[in-house]
Amino acid sequence: MNNLHKLYLIYAGAGTFLNGTNIVLNIPSTAKNIIIAENNDGWHICSSNHCGIKKVSVNTFKNDGLTVKGETKYYYENNTIKARKNYGDWGDDICLIYLEY
Repeated sequence: MNNLHKLYLIYAGAGTFLNGTNIVLNIPSTAKNIIIAENNDGWHICSSNHCGIKKVSVNTFKNDGLTVKGETKYYYENNTIKARKNYGDWGDDICLIYLEY
């Protein structure tokens, strides 16, 4: 198998992302890409307005962070993946984070 993946399932309930949420400690140096799939609204579980997936290189993620659908910004700070809501104060935020090696 050429690309091994490490999968993280993150669930955050009402407003949990508002002030930043630590998700995964330390992206290993062997990781090449990060893929984030998210659903930002548990009331509309498969609505295209709230669901999305994006893939970027780990270097790009570490430098620029990633916004999948505009509601939550994922970023890397102090060797920790964090998430912060760009707007809104509630919602069931679910995301999958894949590390591609």
